[in-house]
Amino acid sequence: MSIAALALSMMVLAATAAPPHPDPGSACLSDRPGEQVGTSGSDLVIQTNVGRLRLCMVAEDAGAPAGGERPSQWPGRARRVVLESRRGNDVKRLEIAADGAGQRISWQVDRVDRTFDAAARQWRDQMLAALDTTWEIARLRAEGSGLSDDISSIRGEESGLRREISSLSADVGAMRARQASIRHDESKLRQELDAVRARPASLREAILVARNNISALHMGGSRPDAFQAPIERYENEIARLERELKESEGHGKEGAIWGRIGALDADRKVAAIEAEITRFDLDRKVAVLDKRIAALDVEGRVGVLQKKIDTLDADRRTRQLEVRRDSELKRLATAIAAIR
Repeated sequence: MSIAALALSMMVLAATAAPPHPDPGSACLSDRPGEQVGTSGSDLVIQTNVGRLRLCMVAEDAGAPAGGERPSQWPGRARRVVLESRRGNDVKRLEIAADGAGQRISWQVDRVDRTFDAAARQWRDQMLAALDTTWEIARLRAEGSGLSDDISSIRGEESGLRREISSLSADVGAMRARQASIRHDESKLRQELDAVRARPASLREAILVARNNISALHMGGSRPDAFQAPIERYENEIARLERELKESEGHGKEGAIWGRIGALDADRKVAAIEAEITRFDLDRKVAVLDKRIAALDVEGRVGVLQKKIDTLDADRRTRQLEVRRDSELKRLATAIAAIR
C-alpha cells in the first residue's frame, strides 16, 4: 500500500456546508476532541488534542502527501501553511505563505502580530516535532488497519462465494421440498382411499358383533321382555350400519378420491421438477464457484498480509511513538510558556 493511499485511508475530512475553518485565519477545523488527520480537498490537515491543548496545522493546495513526507515538510510545497496551538484564549499562530521564490512569515500571539524571534522558532520546531509524530502514529495505524481491511476483504470475497454455493443448494433444496410436498399430498389421498376400501369390512364386523349381542340377550333368561330395550338399540344400530355399508360399497367415494389423485398428477409434476433440477445443474455451478474460491488463494494471501502485519508491529511501534510524543509535548508546553 503506497503512502499516498495510506494518507487517503487515514481520516479524510469531508467538506460540509459550513466553512472548514470557523475562523478564516485558523488552522483548527472544529472544537471536537480527538485527532483529525488526512486531507480536505487539496489541503493537508492534522489536528490533535492533548487535554485542553489543541495543536492544528493546515497546508493549503499541498495535494496528497508523497513518500514518507511529514507535516514538517509541507511548508516547502504548499501555497500557505498555518500552524496553531490553542489552550483556551491562549492562541499562538504561525502562517508561512509562498512569496515568489521565498516565503512570507506571519507570527501572532493571541491574535497580535509579533516578531518571529527565537522563542517563536522554538515553538515552531516543537509544534512540528509533535505533529510529525502524531502524523506518523496515524500513518502507522492506517497501514495496520489497511492490511487488516485487506484480509477482511479477501475473507469477505470468499464468504460471498460460499454464500452463493449455499444459495444454489437452497434453491435445489426448495425444488426437492416441492417434490416432497406433492408426494405427501398423494400419500394422504392414497391413505384416504385405503380407509374407504377398509370401511366395508369394519362395518360388517360391527354388524356381526351387534347380532351376536342380540343372540346372547335372547338366550339370557325366561323373561325376554326384560331385554327388549337393549335389543331394539342393537337392531337400530344394525340398520344404521347396514345403510352405511350399502353406501360404502358403492364406487362414489372411491371414484372421487381417484379423481383427486388423477388431478394431482404427482408423477408428472415430480418429473417436471426433476427435469428443472437437472437443468439447474447444481454440481457444475458449485464446481465453478469452488474454482473461484481456489483461485482466491485465501490462506496464501492472508498469510502474506499477516506477515506484513507482524513485521509492521504497529502496536509496539505506536506505543514507542506515543512515549516520544509525550516528551515532545512537554517540550512544546515549555516553549509555549516561554512566549510572553
